[in-house]
Amino acid sequence: MYCKNCGKEIKDGMRFCPRCGKPVGQTKGGKKQTGGSGKKKPDKKLIAGAAAVAVVIVAAAVGRGIAEKDPAPEQAQVTAADAAADGSDPAEDTYESQETYEEPANEEAAEEPANEEDAAYEEPYDPGTNDPESAKWADTKAYQSAYEEEYASFEETVRAYCQQRNVEYMENVDEIAGQFSDLYEDLNEEIPGLSDAISADIASNADSFTGFTIVDHIAGEALASEEVRETALKGVILAAGSAYSYLMDYTTTDYPFGFEVYEVNGDYALIRSNGTYNDFYKTVTKSLSYDARTGAAQDRIQNLEGEAADAANDDEYAAIMGRIAANKDRAEETETLLAEAMTTIACGGVQYCEESADPKLYLLTDRSGTVLHAFWMPGNPEGWDGYELGLGSDGSFMVNGEYDRFVSDCSGNILFEGNALWEREDEPVGESVIYTHGPEGVALRETKVKDDTYGTYFVLEVVRENGEAEEVLKMRDCKDTDEIKSGLEYGGERSGMYWKDSVYCSNYALVEYIPLENEDQEITVVIDLEKGKVYSEEEFKQMCADEIDKVGAENAPFCEEGNPRDGWVWFSGDGSIYEWRTFDNQKEDYSTMPVNTGGVEFNQEALLERIGETREITCWYCKDDLLWVFTRSGLFYTYDLKNDKKNKETEAGENVPYRFTPYGLLVCRESPSEESGGKQQNTGWETPEYRVYQYNADGEVVHEYSNGVNDSLTDSVYGNLFCNGRDTYNLETGEAFSLA
Repeated sequence: MYCKNCGKEIKDGMRFCPRCGKPVGQTKGGKKQTGGSGKKKPDKKLIAGAAAVAVVIVAAAVGRGIAEKDPAPEQAQVTAADAAADGSDPAEDTYESQETYEEPANEEAAEEPANEEDAAYEEPYDPGTNDPESAKWADTKAYQSAYEEEYASFEETVRAYCQQRNVEYMENVDEIAGQFSDLYEDLNEEIPGLSDAISADIASNADSFTGFTIVDHIAGEALASEEVRETALKGVILAAGSAYSYLMDYTTTDYPFGFEVYEVNGDYALIRSNGTYNDFYKTVTKSLSYDARTGAAQDRIQNLEGEAADAANDDEYAAIMGRIAANKDRAEETETLLAEAMTTIACGGVQYCEESADPKLYLLTDRSGTVLHAFWMPGNPEGWDGYELGLGSDGSFMVNGEYDRFVSDCSGNILFEGNALWEREDEPVGESVIYTHGPEGVALRETKVKDDTYGTYFVLEVVRENGEAEEVLKMRDCKDTDEIKSGLEYGGERSGMYWKDSVYCSNYALVEYIPLENEDQEITVVIDLEKGKVYSEEEFKQMCADEIDKVGAENAPFCEEGNPRDGWVWFSGDGSIYEWRTFDNQKEDYSTMPVNTGGVEFNQEALLERIGETREITCWYCKDDLLWVFTRSGLFYTYDLKNDKKNKETEAGENVPYRFTPYGLLVCRESPSEESGGKQQNTGWETPEYRVYQYNADGEVVHEYSNGVNDSLTDSVYGNLFCNGRDTYNLETGEAFSLA
């Protein structure tokens, strides 16, 4: 190839001419020849190589000048005429005579550009030599200004990120985040070392934020604190309600993060969260827009890192570093907030199980709705997970856990504890298992013992809260520990006695065992925990039968006369009389016990004649001498049996779900539409909303409750409680329970 400036033949690939020193790609006019009009930044690697070549060319030119001023004595001077005579080029001959020159005579001269164009060229800013983690950037004005601007505009970054990826943008994140932050600050003051535990958990496992992991580092006494529990329960309620509107708009199922009534006994109730701990994590993640916010921050950081590679100067680079730092801080704040929120929720109850069990939160309340105790336990106590739970009439409860079996009072104080049933065979001598407990502060305990006479065997004792123990039975073994039953139920006829299989609070326990003296024999007995007595099964059945006969004899005259007793319910489905517990006209299992009528059929005709009713009725319920009547056509009224007076009729609705309770009649109906002028109207295109109306004896609606998309009252009413899946109400007052 040839130089386009001077025409000298040069080697292929050379970028600068060794004769004239100009770039090969330039013409004599000095304009760059390119294949297009677009601007292109010079390659950094080529810039360094071109500079090195320029130094060599400049050095060669200086060398030629020195040689012309001080030629060697033996060298002949070549004139232009001589050159013309032999056809040579003096410039070429002069350069070739200097080609062996390697070092410039003057360093300053070597640093000067070979021409005006090289003098105008500046090497671009190279951010590759900068350390983005260096603290020096944070001290610059460009960094600080860019950080503040980027931090303040983060919400717009999240909004744009959601729009770009078609992800829902949560409008109320700041409000919910602020509430969680306030709760956490209160909790942090009450639990020493909480912040350190959260920081350690984030550093070790930044993707978990389980709360359970964090709570493992907190002293157990802290979780038993009433102040801690009350603060944490506010977080539970906040989490349960934060995504309620969103979930109800996009699902047709019952609200999964509210509460339901699990069990009622006497004046106490166990209320259980519909959602598990993992569900709480999901709804908190959603309500805090965690995925969108962390995703937006990471996406923005990646883009900024790309811009940093093209920064033109220190100020521009420092500004980009400030913007990156702002997004990192925003992402870290989001991660920390989620960890704090989940820790707050985890502190809402004592942990009776491992996190892997994905537990639900249980709240133990009294009749007024005050939360007395809260704990985490698997959501299906009767299921495969090996956990069982039973509530006593005094508020005590028993937990059959994976690793232990214990009885707690209503405040969470452990009264009796022992090993899990599966550990029974391998447990050491002296270890115990708690089988059941009674409402009077007693429990049935089995202890493994060993002596020289019988070897290893078991002793059943009735133990009391004060530590006293009374031996009631020695046995070689139980025939089956699962066959030790408690919770005697009997009613109706003499054959109506049966035993509950699950853990239950009862003064009686049915035990089938193998005696010490004869291992081939099996004996069945009933133990009275309150009295500490043991009865044979036949003896106990006779005692119950005598009681049943006594009750039947008392009820028979009322049935003959058609005169309802307090608490009786009649249902047209089978024409039987039941003892009221929780009556639901939609359920096959009415959660009631048949009344022992002594074999006498209730005189329904006499009752209808007395109240002057000729229409078909579906149900009646008697409470405090007041008869509540519901007709087939959807009308209801009350009749004063004491004064033989009928109150006004009220239209409740035909074929609607209803329930009689001691606190009035509950009726579930579709919510009236505003567009239809308050009338029920559903075109079938949308999911209807339902409300529950509570009527008093005069037919007046005294309270209304939302029932969401649930069109029934099944599993909603227990004693004085109504639970719609989100809120739990006290039917006596109509007020929602104060869960915090």
